[in-house]
Amino acid sequence: MSIEPVFKIRRLVKDESSYLREMLFLAIYVPPGEDPPKRAVLNRSELSRYFENWGQFGDLAMVLTHSKKGLIGACWIRLHKKPNMGYGYVDDSIPEMNVAIVPKYRGLGLGTQLIRSLLESAKNEGFKKISLSVDRRNPAISLYLRLNFKEVKSGNSPTLLLQL
Repeated sequence: MSIEPVFKIRRLVKDESSYLREMLFLAIYVPPGEDPPKRAVLNRSELSRYFENWGQFGDLAMVLTHSKKGLIGACWIRLHKKPNMGYGYVDDSIPEMNVAIVPKYRGLGLGTQLIRSLLESAKNEGFKKISLSVDRRNPAISLYLRLNFKEVKSGNSPTLLLQL
């Protein structure tokens, strides 16, 4: 008798790309006691650039699936070029990473596995560095630092960079 694993990580397929919109909403850090933004915030160009027109050169995403619940997380990179730079922009050759897990499944180490899977895939695709921006109050910053991301731009939402 074979038992299927509950969680799997695999590459996002193009017809699932609308899922990145939902994941970006979940990736927005909301400090304790504050109300989350309205979903319409995703229509703003500074956020929609992370998921619209998916499938361009440099787009790469890994998804976390649950055997009964379907997609429950995503980690993805996208190249941003001037003048349409992302929050964690370093230069035109370094993709920016985003990650989110459905809240019910956070704190289980799944995000770490998902990020590592994405980083390995990015390295195999020829990327040398990955950047991201994170709110300094977000507890996830400690995970990124444990994964060897280094702060390259300071502020309330520093830019972190990882050499692959």
